[in-house]
Amino acid sequence: VGMFAITHLALGLTWLPRPPPLLAQPARAVSRPLSIAVAQRAARSVLMCSEPVTVQVGGQPVEEGDGLLCRDEESDAWWRATVKDIDGTRVLVHYTGCSDEWDLWMEASSTDLMRAEDGGVQKSSFQSEEYEEGLDDEELLEAMRERKWAENARWQLNVFAQEQLGDWQGKCTVYDLVPAEDGVPRLVEAATSACASGAVISGGDSVDWRDELGEGEALAAMTTAATLSSESFYPQKQGNMAVGNAFTLSSGPGSVPLLLEVGLKEAAERVRAKLVYDLDESGAAPQMRLRRVAIVREASGADAAAADAGLGRPGTGLYDVPAGDKEKYCSLYCEGGLTLVCPFVLPLAPDDEARGCISLDWTGAKMRYQADRKFGVLDGSLSTFELTEILSTDSQDYTPDFKGYDRG
Repeated sequence: VGMFAITHLALGLTWLPRPPPLLAQPARAVSRPLSIAVAQRAARSVLMCSEPVTVQVGGQPVEEGDGLLCRDEESDAWWRATVKDIDGTRVLVHYTGCSDEWDLWMEASSTDLMRAEDGGVQKSSFQSEEYEEGLDDEELLEAMRERKWAENARWQLNVFAQEQLGDWQGKCTVYDLVPAEDGVPRLVEAATSACASGAVISGGDSVDWRDELGEGEALAAMTTAATLSSESFYPQKQGNMAVGNAFTLSSGPGSVPLLLEVGLKEAAERVRAKLVYDLDESGAAPQMRLRRVAIVREASGADAAAADAGLGRPGTGLYDVPAGDKEKYCSLYCEGGLTLVCPFVLPLAPDDEARGCISLDWTGAKMRYQADRKFGVLDGSLSTFELTEILSTDSQDYTPDFKGYDRG
């Protein structure tokens, strides 16, 4: 199926490649040219037919399990590691005390590698002028993790800036939660008004983000004005993330009322869902209860005037339904191929019943997107933010697992 395409992006503890920098940041090492990778694969096929070759690091042979020291170019720190696998002239470096997600293929001849016994390391597994002397291995590992979180947060800020900058205009429709006889409340349309939003880089390392949803008390409570820095994109601390053309924002863990937002963009069009949750302490245990939802459809630049043209049929549901009990969830199907599924009430205590997800599904001009904001507790914090993409023409024919699909 030549025209078929699907991607799935999940941002949790995985470190993703950096986008082209829009904000000030240190120079990064360039990636390995494709021609080198092709040449190495060709060399490997020749070696398989010849005599076994001993891989050497620093002029000494190494085998799987041997200890290494690996230099991190950015911090100029040497980290203790082991040889996990060998492939031709490369070794798979596994950092001591870290998960497999940090494993890295490196050329054995690299000057950033040495055998552990040649390094003269101190009692600590690591040595670096960047960190305080006298820290034990666990403290240094924690320092390394924190640095990685900082790098990832800056990467997300760049992703957000790259995709969402500019001025946007459109319409905002507000839906209020109305009780129903079956116990599942309904989201009922209350009002529609013109709206505007914008994002600009300020100070070289932050983004000013604002939106104006319209007049009235209900809309004023859902209006946002914030300065986003790299510190804003720590998921557990701030509840914000950006993945590709999708983003999610929070008024902050513990804020009452709690304002959450999920957005999806395709070319010059964008849809956003904003949700307000109130703290309900009327029962035996505190709960977060949905009060109101705003659906924003907008466009940027010259396309803004045509943002309302041909919205098309309503959304048809989620493409990939997240696992979990949906008894306390409600759905909203809007024109323009938009579906929102969110909890209308969840306990605030951190347990299995408190885990949940807010999902926004949108069929754009070319692709169908689904963004999932997953959390352990509905308090504004965030566990993961996931984005699924598939050609809109294929989304009706291929399920997320693609069982029986012939890829040959």
